Amino acid sequence: MSGYGGYEYDNANADSGGGGFLSQSNRESEGGEKEKKPRDKQTLTPVTIKQLQSAEKGVGDDDGYKIDNAEIHSVRVVACVQTDEVRETKATYNIEDGTGSVEVTFWLNDAQDEDSWARQKLAKMTPGAYVVVHGNIKEYDGRLTISAYDMRPVEDFNQVTHHYLEAIYVHAKRVGKIQVSSGAAPAAKRDSMAGFHPTTHGQSAAGGADGADG
Repeated sequence: MSGYGGYEYDNANADSGGGGFLSQSNRESEGGEKEKKPRDKQTLTPVTIKQLQSAEKGVGDDDGYKIDNAEIHSVRVVACVQTDEVRETKATYNIEDGTGSVEVTFWLNDAQDEDSWARQKLAKMTPGAYVVVHGNIKEYDGRLTISAYDMRPVEDFNQVTHHYLEAIYVHAKRVGKIQVSSGAAPAAKRDSMAGFHPTTHGQSAAGGADGADG
């Protein structure tokens, strides 16, 4: 499956919370665990707003939020703008995706120039438009919100479908509803949904459900 969300995604990184912006600091060293946490902090997890609203905060001050019992650092949400309020230094949006709504704050650090890319994006992110939001979960006044570090209008509606499929896939994999074949061919592995079999009553659909024929 191609990267409509702006990053490459495959079966391997689904376990760590979706695709990510990979750099040298993300790679595990030969020692293993010391390099793993920086990578986790840069992973980008596709979620629905309902999933985001169900996120649970860890007990420690430094603990992040968890969805499906996996710690989440950055999320990707695709939704429709309901309201917008643009000021000099930030834009505040209320967005809705059919599962719920959430407030998004998008800081306009580079939007002073009317011809800047940020201002061009803002002109398209009006009520009724679909947007892609990359950001971090924050709590404000007792509500979970998104502090966006990137936000842009949807240019191809396939992005919306692709996002929902990825969110479903990551959720299902984490809660054990699908099984990923470990021996998939390299070419098939590039497809984020290649080689998995939905489970029904504890048995894969490929093998047939118990008692399906009576």
